[in-house]
Amino acid sequence: MWGRLGGVAYRLEVSREADRAVFTDGRVTLELRHRDRRPVGATVAVGAPEGHVLDVGAYLKMAVLLDGVLDPRRANPVNAQFVAP
Repeated sequence: MWGRLGGVAYRLEVSREADRAVFTDGRVTLELRHRDRRPVGATVAVGAPEGHVLDVGAYLKMAVLLDGVLDPRRANPVNAQFVAP
């Protein structure tokens, strides 16, 4: 999932089977246990400016949106074809 919050582009990749999420702004990449929203690792890209901070609040917003859209218990235009009546 790609998102732009506060003028910054973010990417969130989630593997529900592995309970793993990767969140990045292209400079800092955070790996998390998705269900717990618990960080398990981080990397900083070469050339990232000193003191750069990844906005984890953006991750939380995007994670909630993604989880809601993919929740099979609640029909919406994105998951409607997968929701059983």
